[in-house]
Amino acid sequence: MGQANVEKIYAYSFMPQDPSILIPLRRHSLPADHHSQKRRSLGALFAEIMFIMFISMIVIVPILFLIMNCNFAAQQQGPQLPPDSFSVSNFHVSDSKLSATWELDLAFLSQGNGHEIQFSGIEGTIFYKDIALAMTSWQPFGVGMKEQEKVHLKFVTSGYEGDQPIVENSVLREIKEEQNNGTVRFSMRINTFVAYQNWGLFWRSSNPGYDSYCWDLIVRFSPKTGTGKLFGGDQKECQHKDQ
Repeated sequence: MGQANVEKIYAYSFMPQDPSILIPLRRHSLPADHHSQKRRSLGALFAEIMFIMFISMIVIVPILFLIMNCNFAAQQQGPQLPPDSFSVSNFHVSDSKLSATWELDLAFLSQGNGHEIQFSGIEGTIFYKDIALAMTSWQPFGVGMKEQEKVHLKFVTSGYEGDQPIVENSVLREIKEEQNNGTVRFSMRINTFVAYQNWGLFWRSSNPGYDSYCWDLIVRFSPKTGTGKLFGGDQKECQHKDQ
């Protein structure tokens, strides 16, 4: 019985496919609004990209501006004072007045690639201790890219000018005592006023501002001629607005 069942099972074969009973495949067409939805999706994606770029520009541009400002500040070392350019002449001290002429050169150097700076002016003051002795100013000038500009400053006081400081008698006596000992310790403050700064050809900052630079000046005087030369001292940090 088991053998007959096996033979009966394998006696059958697969049914041949009748072409008349084949089911044709249907081509499913996309809805009419599918393409419009796709276009809307692309438009939304483009809008998102533009929005992200706009926000990025708002964030990145100020950061770049701050970086360039810091880079410019780091590259600008301020004016340099060549020691051999400093001199004092016509230095006379009495119990009632001081007359003198201080002269010096300041070298302004732009060290950054593509950095240019325009100064609207300079103000300078010579001090004895914290007391102003003489003041001067300089006209607007500019420093080009990787260029050096030399400015010659001259402080002149005779004790009678209305635009020069009035020095008290006790201070005059102290200065006279130091001069008799051969050296007098002065100091100098330079205020530079910036009109604008350029970074390359396409970036310009028009924010005005100013920087201050200070020096200690130890002057040795000749007992015969009364002239003085820079004997020592160095650039220092300005402590407050008057010195």
